[in-house]
Amino acid sequence: MLFVPAEWEEHVAVWMAWPHLENEWPDLEGARQEIAALVRAIAETETVELLVDPSVQEVPDLGPNVNVHRVAYGDAWTRDTSCIFGRDHQGPVALCFRFDGWGGKYLMP
Repeated sequence: MLFVPAEWEEHVAVWMAWPHLENEWPDLEGARQEIAALVRAIAETETVELLVDPSVQEVPDLGPNVNVHRVAYGDAWTRDTSCIFGRDHQGPVALCFRFDGWGGKYLMP
C-alpha cells in the first residue's frame, strides 16, 4: 500500500526550487531574495533540498542544511511541477505527475 504523508507530518527534507525563468518572474532578483530568506528560515531546523537550474550561474550560500541539486526544471512552484514523496512496502517512492501548465496556459521548458 502506498502512503503519502500530509505536509505537516514528520519528513526527511523540504524540497524547493530556485527561481530562474525571467519571463515567469518580472522581478527575478526580488523573488530570489524572498526564496533565499525562506530557505534560510526553514534550514534553521530542517534539511532543504534545493533544485537549481544548470543555467543559473550563482546561488548564495544558504547554510549547511541546504543541499543543491543542479537539474533542469520549469517553474519554481514545486507543488505543481515536481514530485511528491511517499513510501510503500519497499521504501521511499517519488510520484511524478505530468503537469500540463493549467491546461496549457503556462508552458514550461
